[in-house]
Amino acid sequence: MPPWHKKGRANPDWLQFQAGAQPRNAKMSIDLNGLSAKELETLARDIEARKAEVAKEAVRKAYAQMLEVAKEHGVAFEEAIAIHTGKGSKTAPKYANPADPAQNWSGRGRKPAWFIAALEAGKTPEDLEI
Repeated sequence: MPPWHKKGRANPDWLQFQAGAQPRNAKMSIDLNGLSAKELETLARDIEARKAEVAKEAVRKAYAQMLEVAKEHGVAFEEAIAIHTGKGSKTAPKYANPADPAQNWSGRGRKPAWFIAALEAGKTPEDLEI
């Protein structure tokens, strides 16, 4: 089992510092040139697993901070986030396809094919308004 693995023992030959001897943000060096393909794969899996753990910890910490801010303001957290749920307000349709009134368009975003075809056929946008 590789020496950096959770269940393995720290080996001073692999690590340039002893655990606890340097601050948390100290750099650790592993001689990658001396590792076999299997050891490199194990190291890569351990790194990915740790990255996922760090990401989850960050989300938990952010959530706890958001709860605390809501509490400080005397607001329920669910109430505060309810403002930002959903994609936004739906705009009422402004134009309808005369051939199929179920097809409509708000006038925002890309023009639908039926709208373009109607304009090419001589209709005006005012003719297509609901």
